[in-house]
Amino acid sequence: MLVFIPAFLALYFTLVQIHNLPYSLELLLRILQPLSPWLLLLLTLLPVAITMSLIWKIKEAILASVFGPEH
Repeated sequence: MLVFIPAFLALYFTLVQIHNLPYSLELLLRILQPLSPWLLLLLTLLPVAITMSLIWKIKEAILASVFGPEH
């Protein structure tokens, strides 16, 4: 998932710089233009949130195994 962030940004900025695009790509870029800050925010925060939740669950498992009731 983290690979998609720079790939998406590179593709987006490359397509923005090209002047003679097909109409369908030009239309897609016009639709994505107002959404681009939100897409960037989503693509940045989603991996961070997943990583934080995994770290939290690992911490809970370690604490439960160390300080939990003995079996």
